[in-house]
Amino acid sequence: MSVTFVSLPAALPRDGTSLIVPVTHHAPNSIWKGTWSTTGSVTALIAAGTSVVLANTRKHARKTQLAAMPGQENLPAALQGTGGPRPYDFFDPAGLTKGKTEEQLLQLRAQELKHGRTAMLACLGWFHTAAGVHYIGDAAARTVVSDDPLINAQQLPLAGWLQIFFTLMLFEWMFNYVVKPPRERPWDLLGWTPVIGDEEYPPWKETQLKELNNGRLAMVGIIGLIAQDLYTGEYFAGINKYAFGSDLGKENILGFKDFTLFGFLQGKYLDNGILTFTVPPLG
Repeated sequence: MSVTFVSLPAALPRDGTSLIVPVTHHAPNSIWKGTWSTTGSVTALIAAGTSVVLANTRKHARKTQLAAMPGQENLPAALQGTGGPRPYDFFDPAGLTKGKTEEQLLQLRAQELKHGRTAMLACLGWFHTAAGVHYIGDAAARTVVSDDPLINAQQLPLAGWLQIFFTLMLFEWMFNYVVKPPRERPWDLLGWTPVIGDEEYPPWKETQLKELNNGRLAMVGIIGLIAQDLYTGEYFAGINKYAFGSDLGKENILGFKDFTLFGFLQGKYLDNGILTFTVPPLG
């Protein structure tokens, strides 16, 4: 077998690595197997080298990405352990915290928690309205308002909207000028800071992390609910029905049918999936 190793420097930079290519000259058929074995070895070496280069590139990019985020040791003490979604993560895909001071980081967290709390209340209001539970709205409008939250909002009189905005303005004024939250914890609107004996108590940190994660989920959720209603007209109307009004709910719980127990006790499933028992009259 005749194997020639050819270098191609013109195809690569001056300081690059030369590409080694095995070339056979009129190899007999009896030694093709050996030639392919040699070529396969060189190909495997090239592939392995490429994999190492790509792996190093990805590793370097990951280090750069992490370096752009503030580590837990660079965060204010009140934020450490509550980065989300896990305790020692720091969720900031947009890089909004880069270059921010400690006071600015605390304010950003307070704003995020405020939006998260508002979104959680919005989701709760959306679900109970979609379920048909809007007695106060019915009384105010002197009629039965729509279960669709977006139509329901349009049916609210102007005076009702003014009351809502005025109440929000009162809250903002109160927490910014009258009873300011602690400077080191600007999200503590109810004054939990003096009550908590140990801010580093793990269950307390876990509770704060749950609020943060649930708030983030609610912000995405309420946007999805509004977008779905605007685009499809579906507003989760089956939330007040068993199995959310699906076929499973139509067939009663888990598809169970009415039955008789002990030969006389009649079991029956209602439309909402509740199991009831009745005893037939004797005689």
